[in-house]
Amino acid sequence: MRPKLVFTGPTVSHADALKVVDAVCLPPAVQGSIVSAVQHLDPSAILVIDGGFQAEPAVRHKEILWALSRGIHVFGAASMGALRAAELFP
Repeated sequence: MRPKLVFTGPTVSHADALKVVDAVCLPPAVQGSIVSAVQHLDPSAILVIDGGFQAEPAVRHKEILWALSRGIHVFGAASMGALRAAELFP
C-alpha cells in the first residue's frame, strides 16, 4: 500500500498528526521536498500543513502541480499548505 505523507511542524506535531491519520510525517515542506518525497516514497496522497520560507526557499507551485500530474492527491491546510492550496485553486 502506498503511504500518505504529511508535511508538518509547528502547527501540528507529528505525534498529533499520527493520532488522526495513518501517514508518514515529514518536516515542513521546502523547495524540493515534494519531488524528493514522491521519488523516494511513491505516496498516494500528500498533505502540506507547514512549510519553511525564511531559512530555505519555500515549496514551489510546480512541485505540487508535478505531483498532481502523477495522480497523487495533494491537500493543503494551515500555514504554507493553505497558501499554496489557495494560490493553485482553479
